[in-house]
Amino acid sequence: MNHISSLLRSNPNYLKTCILYEVLDNKPVFYSYKSFCNKVGPEVMSYKDFDYWYYRFYGGKLDFEHDRSTDPKQRGFSDVPVEILKKIVKDLDPVDRAPLRCMSKLLKAVADSYLPIYNEISVELSKDFANFELNDKEFIAYKMADGCIMGKVGRPTGKLDMNYLEKSLKTLSYIWNQPDFEVTTFSLSLSSCQPYEGLFNCLPNAMHVKHLKLDTNDAQVTRLLPHFKAGVLESIHLEPFTTGRQREFVESEQWKQAKHVTINSLSLFNTSHLPHFYHFESFKIVMTMSRVEQIVALRDILLQNPNFQFCHLKSKTFQHHVMAIGEALGAEVQEGNNINHRHWIPESESESESKMLLVIKLDKDGMSFQRRAPFLHINGEMF
Repeated sequence: MNHISSLLRSNPNYLKTCILYEVLDNKPVFYSYKSFCNKVGPEVMSYKDFDYWYYRFYGGKLDFEHDRSTDPKQRGFSDVPVEILKKIVKDLDPVDRAPLRCMSKLLKAVADSYLPIYNEISVELSKDFANFELNDKEFIAYKMADGCIMGKVGRPTGKLDMNYLEKSLKTLSYIWNQPDFEVTTFSLSLSSCQPYEGLFNCLPNAMHVKHLKLDTNDAQVTRLLPHFKAGVLESIHLEPFTTGRQREFVESEQWKQAKHVTINSLSLFNTSHLPHFYHFESFKIVMTMSRVEQIVALRDILLQNPNFQFCHLKSKTFQHHVMAIGEALGAEVQEGNNINHRHWIPESESESESKMLLVIKLDKDGMSFQRRAPFLHINGEMF
C-alpha cells in the first residue's frame, strides 16, 4: 500500500486522477481534500492547488496537461480597492470584523480603522464549559477528554484538539486586546473551583468598560478590578460568594472613582463598612446592622454630598432596632415598625439652588435614603 502511495506522489498526472475520482464522489471540496490527504499524504499538494484542479475537473475541463501559467490573472479579495473594502467592513458588526485582522495586513489595517466598540460582553467560565456572548452573538465551548467542542449556540459545532478554557480565552483575548477596544457592559461569572490563571494573564491592564458585573468570590474581585480603567468605570455590580477580603477591593482606585455600586452578598458588609460607600452617587447593598450611630453618620454625610441620589441598605435586622434608629434620626416610627422621614437638606451658599429633601425610609426590606426635590401639595405645602 505504501508503494502505491509513493507511486502516486511521484507523478502529477496520477495525483490529478485521484482528484478526478474525488470529484466523481460528488463531495464538497474541503471533505474531498481531507479524503485525498488521507490516501496520499497531507504534504503532497496544498489545498489551494487541490481546489484549482477540483473545480477545473468539476467544470468538465479534463486536460491533465493544462499549463496554469496561461490562465488569466485571478483577482483576489486583497485586490479590491481599499475604498470598497472600507465600505464593506464599515457595515460589519465588531464581532464579525475582528477575524479580518488575522487574514492579511491590508484587511487588518482596514478593520483597525473602525473602533472596536461593543455594547455588551458576557463571559461565564466553569469546570466543564465556557460560554460567552459578544453583543448578540453567543458562543459555547464544552470540555471533552481529548479536546473540546466549540461553536455558536444553536449552530453546528466543531471538535478541536485544545482545552476548552484555552480556546475560549484565546478567542476572547483576541477581541479585548484590539487597539482602542471599548465595551459598555462587561459581565463575568466564575465558578469557585478553578484558579483561572489564564484569564488573569490575558486580560488587558486598563480595559475600557463603563458598567462591570462580577459573579465571583471576593478574592477574584480583588484581582479583577485593577484590569478595568479607573475613571472610565462608572458602575460596579458584585455577586461575591465568599467573604474576608472586601477591604482590599474597596481600597482600589476603580472602586473609589466609580459612581454607582450594587452588591448582593448576605454577609460581606455591615454598617461599619458604610464609609467606603460615602462617595457613590447611588449604591444598593445587602448588609447587617452593627451600630445605630453608623446610620446617623451615613445620614449626616449624605446631607453634605450634592452628588448623592439614592441608596438602599437591604437587611431584615434594621427592624429589630427600629425604635433606636427612629429616635437617633428624630423620625417617627409608624405602624408596622416603618419609618418614612423627610429631612430638609441645609441650603448651600448658592442662592440659585432650590431646597432639597433627604427622604429616609425603613421597612421590612431594609433602609433607603433618597435625595430629591420636594413635591408641591395642592394646598401649597411642600413635602
